[in-house]
Amino acid sequence: MSSGVASRRWRLAVRLTAAALAWSLGVVLAALLVPAYDANSSSSQGLTLTRATLIQSHGARALILVAIPMIVSIVVAIAIYGKHRGAPAWNAPVAWVAIGLLAAETLLGILTLGVFIAPVAILLALSFRLVPGPAGAPDTPARALVPET
Repeated sequence: MSSGVASRRWRLAVRLTAAALAWSLGVVLAALLVPAYDANSSSSQGLTLTRATLIQSHGARALILVAIPMIVSIVVAIAIYGKHRGAPAWNAPVAWVAIGLLAAETLLGILTLGVFIAPVAILLALSFRLVPGPAGAPDTPARALVPET
């Protein structure tokens, strides 16, 4: 891979990772600030309308679920930087396991929060796949030659 192509792939991977971080931050802020539930109650005093955010309605459990994409985004960003700089081989397995766990959370919650988390998983998978290794590293892993029988 030429240095120009590697440089463009690196910049695109950084942009995709930044987009995933921004999206996951937006999901956390929306869960904290945007009213998602409406309720009403009537009494002799009149009708009372209340609104609650996701965190107010479901508590800390919901905060953990919406914070997972942000944590995974940070882990994958560190792994992407390490892969680009030629750090140890643990970067790829850690990043793909984190992306897989995020994809599993997306599928399990597809009718609720999963729809809002899916873009983060897609962006992170694309960004990690695009990031080139350090300069001078082979583009694909070496394959063992298997003798034909």
